Amino acid sequence: MMQNNDIKLLFLILVASLLLKTVHLQDTTPPVIFNCPLNNFVSSSPNKAFWAEPTAFDNGGSVTLTSNRISGSYFNEGQTQVIYIATDEQGLQTDCSFTVSVSVTGIPVVSNCPSSITANLATGATTATVSWFPPFATDPDVPVVRSSNKEPNDEFPVGDTTVTYTFVDSTGLGGFCEFTVTVQDAVDSDSTAPSFTYCPNDITAYAAEGTTSTSVSWTTPEATDDSGTISYTRTHEPGAIFTVGATPVLYTAYDPTGNSAMCLFTVTVLEVTPIVDSTAPSFTYCPTDITAYAPEGTTSTSVFWTTPEAIDDSNSVSYTRTHESGAIFSVGATPVLYTAYDPTGNSASCLFTVTVLETIPIVDSTSPTFTYCPNDITAYAPEGTTSTSVSWTTPEATDDSGTISYTRTHESGAIFTVGATPVLYTAYDPTGNSASCLFTVTVIVNQRPVTSNCPSSQTLSADTGLTTTTATWTEPTFSDELGNIVPTTNIQPGATFPLGTTVISYTATDLTGLEGLCTFEIIVQDTEKPQISNCPSDVTSMAASGTTSATVTWTAPTATDNDAVASLVSNYNSPSTFPIGVRNIVYVASDPSGNFRQCIFKATVTETQLPVFVNFPTDQTVNAATGQATAVVTWAEPSVTYPFQPAPIVTSNYEPGDVFPIGITTVTYRAEDSLGGVTTDEFNVRVLDTQNPEITSCPNDITSFVASGSSSTTVTWTAPTATDNDAITSLVSNYDSPATFAVGGFSVVYVTTDPSGNTAECSFQVTIIETQAPTFVNFPADQVVNTSPGQPTAIVTWTVPSVTYTFEPAPIVTSNYEPGDVFTLGATTVTYRAEDSFGVVTTDEFIIRVIDEENPQIINCPSDITVYVAPGLTSATVTWTPPTATDNDMIVSLISNYNTPREFQIGSKEVVYVATDPAGNFDDCTFVIIVTERQPPAFVNFPSVRLANNSPGLGTGIVTWTEPTVSYSGNTAPTVVTSHQSGDTFPIGETTVTYTAVDSYGLVTEQDFTVRIIDNEAPTIENCPSPVSAYAPANSVNTVTWTAPTATDNSGSVNVISNNDSGDEFPIGVHLVTYIAIDDYNNQVSCTFVLSVREDTPPLLSNLPPSTHSVLNDPGQPGAVVTWDQPTATDDRSVPTITASHEAGAMFPIGSTMVSITAIDSQGLTDVYTFQVNVIDSEDPTISGCDDVTVTADPGQTTVRAYWTPPTATDNSGEVTVTGNASPGDEFSIGTTSIGYLAVDGFNNQAMCAVNIIVRELGYPVFSNCPSAIFVETDPGEDEAIVSWDTIIATDELGGPTVTSNYDSGSTFSVGTTTVIYNAIDSDGLSATCSFDVSVSDLEDPVIINCPSDISLHIVDSSKSARVWWMIPVATDNLGDVEISSTNTPGDSFPEGESIVLYVAQDSARNSVTCLFSVRLLIPLSTLSYNSSVSLDRIGGNTISSNSDEDVLQEEVTSDLDTYLRSTTIGDKFVGVDDSILAISNSLGIAAVEFTLHMTQDSSYSTARIEDAFDDDLSSSGAFTSGNRVVQSSFLVGPGECGDDPCDRGTCERVGRNDFYCSCPSGWSGFRCSNDENECEEDPCGELSMC
Repeated sequence: MMQNNDIKLLFLILVASLLLKTVHLQDTTPPVIFNCPLNNFVSSSPNKAFWAEPTAFDNGGSVTLTSNRISGSYFNEGQTQVIYIATDEQGLQTDCSFTVSVSVTGIPVVSNCPSSITANLATGATTATVSWFPPFATDPDVPVVRSSNKEPNDEFPVGDTTVTYTFVDSTGLGGFCEFTVTVQDAVDSDSTAPSFTYCPNDITAYAAEGTTSTSVSWTTPEATDDSGTISYTRTHEPGAIFTVGATPVLYTAYDPTGNSAMCLFTVTVLEVTPIVDSTAPSFTYCPTDITAYAPEGTTSTSVFWTTPEAIDDSNSVSYTRTHESGAIFSVGATPVLYTAYDPTGNSASCLFTVTVLETIPIVDSTSPTFTYCPNDITAYAPEGTTSTSVSWTTPEATDDSGTISYTRTHESGAIFTVGATPVLYTAYDPTGNSASCLFTVTVIVNQRPVTSNCPSSQTLSADTGLTTTTATWTEPTFSDELGNIVPTTNIQPGATFPLGTTVISYTATDLTGLEGLCTFEIIVQDTEKPQISNCPSDVTSMAASGTTSATVTWTAPTATDNDAVASLVSNYNSPSTFPIGVRNIVYVASDPSGNFRQCIFKATVTETQLPVFVNFPTDQTVNAATGQATAVVTWAEPSVTYPFQPAPIVTSNYEPGDVFPIGITTVTYRAEDSLGGVTTDEFNVRVLDTQNPEITSCPNDITSFVASGSSSTTVTWTAPTATDNDAITSLVSNYDSPATFAVGGFSVVYVTTDPSGNTAECSFQVTIIETQAPTFVNFPADQVVNTSPGQPTAIVTWTVPSVTYTFEPAPIVTSNYEPGDVFTLGATTVTYRAEDSFGVVTTDEFIIRVIDEENPQIINCPSDITVYVAPGLTSATVTWTPPTATDNDMIVSLISNYNTPREFQIGSKEVVYVATDPAGNFDDCTFVIIVTERQPPAFVNFPSVRLANNSPGLGTGIVTWTEPTVSYSGNTAPTVVTSHQSGDTFPIGETTVTYTAVDSYGLVTEQDFTVRIIDNEAPTIENCPSPVSAYAPANSVNTVTWTAPTATDNSGSVNVISNNDSGDEFPIGVHLVTYIAIDDYNNQVSCTFVLSVREDTPPLLSNLPPSTHSVLNDPGQPGAVVTWDQPTATDDRSVPTITASHEAGAMFPIGSTMVSITAIDSQGLTDVYTFQVNVIDSEDPTISGCDDVTVTADPGQTTVRAYWTPPTATDNSGEVTVTGNASPGDEFSIGTTSIGYLAVDGFNNQAMCAVNIIVRELGYPVFSNCPSAIFVETDPGEDEAIVSWDTIIATDELGGPTVTSNYDSGSTFSVGTTTVIYNAIDSDGLSATCSFDVSVSDLEDPVIINCPSDISLHIVDSSKSARVWWMIPVATDNLGDVEISSTNTPGDSFPEGESIVLYVAQDSARNSVTCLFSVRLLIPLSTLSYNSSVSLDRIGGNTISSNSDEDVLQEEVTSDLDTYLRSTTIGDKFVGVDDSILAISNSLGIAAVEFTLHMTQDSSYSTARIEDAFDDDLSSSGAFTSGNRVVQSSFLVGPGECGDDPCDRGTCERVGRNDFYCSCPSGWSGFRCSNDENECEEDPCGELSMC
């Protein structure tokens, strides 16, 4: 056994070594891509792009490099990203990308174009020197030539100068840069530019290995200026990213006046040649093997160690590890591997073994005992939360070991959510014996007490005659998780409540102080209307003879209310004077709750009647007779009604048939009764003149010619004449004969007009024509031509123009140039002249502009120049022969950015020559001067570490690589020697390959790389055993043997180990036997086979039917043939025998049958399976013999007996019962009766059929679906309805009768009830009737439109009322006829306060709708009052006479003014008029009215605005509705012009709107009473007295 244990330990070590090998060879480092191309530019599309292919390296060996495009591919216009991906054997990837940009045009891109520059003149100078950093342009594939009209440091005059740079590439495409230089006058200006105190030198930086750019920083340049203020611009910031190459950096300093200075330096970024790191890291500390013990009774433990450390020449090391310190290790030996990597993928390993041994257990079977365990805990979560903190005393336990550890599901003080949560403490002793302490924490939400029956608010009416009422309710109850709570309240049920709202609250407080609240309201309303007592009946009064009004007296009603009467108001108070007519007197009683009641009666004033004209003619308008100035007019004579005899005497000033002149004539009728009462009426007869005048002898059109050179002539004609039926007012024309006309066409118009405005018109055309001057046709346009090649002139041709003219001979044409002439540079005017025989001359000209677009030519442009400098020097002087330039214009300037000779620093500079002629054409010449330092030779594409596997079956490997090339200075290539050649054979392990290059100057470069041959060829195992099987008795083992495999290896040395040997004993189960072959380089191969030891077991049934097998009976059978798949049985030793109680395919009866299947093997072991077969009867019985029976009833019979043979039934089960709901011989009523029969078998399957008993009555047709009465509403908006019903069917035993009706379904029915009658007549003439009523009801309410809004007006005081007008609302209804009634009518007078106006619209169906609005008359706190006046010339429509009753009219005029002013645009601020005084002037027929006009205090209307409003809104006749008529512009408000007190003495009296009169006192005179009269001048004292 010791030997076997040793072998197993060795096997574990080998397995660990295999794992170590696997871990060591795991590749986690991605490949590296070298020489990734830079972005590529192509100048035409499509085109090919080329680049040097990158290379890839991986520390694990081979690597695959793929890309989406290859060098030499065609690319279209735009940018295309090229991606290279390197993938190693582990699938790790690295990518490299760059952009190929294709430009169609290749236009140069201009950079660093200066902004506009402002400079100042120095004192006394006329120009200023201005500097800037020149712009530059780049083109992706061709040189670019720059030219400009100005250069830095040129002189600029005062003003704005545009500086233009032009850049042209060799393909002729160009770009430009343009900016403005502004030079300001030296007046009070600063001409001193800033000065840089520090400007960095040129900077050289290196891009990081493998990159093409880097960040470059510098100290910011600084400048000073005499102004003390400097601003800067810069092309780059310190820390900016610069790509490989030279980039200029420009700082510009500006002072406040625009003077500037520049600081320019160059940043050059160089690439770094990669250096391959082949040195692996080295571990400075690696732990030794560790042995640990698992705690007693366990198979693992945590093991700790000091973390290994490694160093590397890169100072950067990363680690991988198979285990962390502190990890859990199982019993046995486990290898721990740390691997250290440097940035290039070189690695080193640290390997040690952790061995965990078992501790022999000491059995402790006594469990701990809890000495304290908390009881269950109940806690409450605060309101609004679902959890709380719960604490308890920690449970404690004891154990005989003296050592106890605990686990717990919750800590004391933990947060528990609402609900029951078990808390478990478990105590363990060191051997794992345990005891439990379990208790429950229940958390309940601590909620406020709640009530489910809080009463709703109540709205109650006060008891009749009272202002209070009592209210009762069911008191609320409150519940709480801590128990029910009795609430407190402020008011008990049954209390008495006053008018208004009373809030009742119930409050319940639980044990924790949380309150529950229930509140509701008791609202007591006063719904009882006031009571009006002694409402007067209608009152009638008679006006005195000759008057139009009477005083009416009545006893005012009284009002009471259950609360208090707020007001009893009326539109009139007793006694009141009313004009003849009917007035509604309204009393309204209202209480504080808004309940109101009205009392309405009528006051009627009648008058003694004057004669009344009946059918009085209206105004008539007639046309004058043809050719006459008069017309005969007739009319029907009016009649007169009069209540007394004798009849009145009627007279008139005209009779029907009289002749009336053109114009308006008033016809007046006068009726005078026997009492002297006179009635007059009048109408107007208007005779219109609608006949137009006539114009005769209208001249014809006139044409006249003018001599050449003249512009006008005189034309004469005879003027026409005009006549008219009335009289000619005028005959006018726009031209009188004779008249002078200019060349052209003119319309002469004569217009005549009669006194009625009828007109007639006569017109003719006067045309003046001039002889025409010659006209050039196809005259040449201006031409622009280029100079002839090499010449400063051009030959120009054109088509000679032709001439059109009026008279022969043809004009003579001359010109200053002919086609084909030679023209010099610039603009030349070509003039043509044409003169006709009349001496009329026409000239025209065009311009020929010769331009120079021929570029100058630069010859002898130098080639690129390369100059080498000795090591240590930084510059060299370069000399070249300048090129020369020629031009067709002979004038050309040649400028350059560098002159020869010139000293250049190391680097590359582009020298540009630009030749420009006066026309701005240019040519350029560009070459490059390169100054470079001689460098030692340098290897290019030097190989990195080369990894290779051994050759198959050998201990060596062949390694190849691409020979590196050498870059060098000078003309002689260096000598290169190497220690090994590509393709040499290398032994397994590492070999250094060294290359040495020596140039002709003795400079030496040495570089090496490592070749590593890896033996990764595993040994070969032969004859690995196949799976092995054996049997063993239960709970025993068996000895198993096999032939062990053998192994070989390319290295010649191999060791084979296994975990089991042939002949070992194995228990029942499956075992894996593994052989491992290991060579000296730890390459391994394994061989594993399965060894199975089986127990001898009973047979096993399979493919068994389900435990319950249910089928339906076979059709018509009392059972079913049941089949199932035959079961099978298996056994480890023999083929079992299978028997069954029933065979598959047997007939099973309806019901359940148990089937048993048994399998028995050769050893007598059995397996039994039982299942149930259910045969279900699902077949319904079959019923037959259900035939209809028809019998006939004699006329007058209502029932008849019917006989038939009942149906029979059969069933597959043999047992069936048939029942029916009637029997043969029963009596049946006329019609069809259905007899149902039901057949049921023993399994409740059923079948049904019906026998129809048809009793038919001889004779009359029968309606099968005569409707009952139909009730519908009118269609929306209609006074009728479309009514439909189902088609009405009549049947008869003789066939279908003929059906007619007075209405069809879908007919239109009017409101009311209409009887619809259907009549059916059969072939024998017997008929039946179906009738029903269609009732159409109108339930649609009328619609009131234009219901007035609430009206608010002002009155002077409570004794006043106001007549209020509104637009009477209109009511419509679908029936068309609607009656509208109201409590008031427009024009009614309303008292102070609020009055309700109610309109009710009711249709003939008594559907109604209301319109309600309020009229509020308010008394303002203060008013603006104006003394005002107005004059009337008619009262009541009649002229004013001496018998006009001033007292009667005064109130009516006041009412007119009040009513009218409220309707004007100033009515919103109008309060009223009072104190009116009516004075009638008999002689003038004028009534002067003086009154006070009141406006609200906040009125902004001026007195002039009030006067204008009065005039604007008055009817054109100036009459009020009462017939009182206002004299135009007589309405005056306020003092007018007297407001400024214009009179020096006396009293100012207003005269009209805009004038005044000064009434002077005695002794004063003049317009303003400013003249002091000499009263003594006329000697008023007499001769004996002195005045």
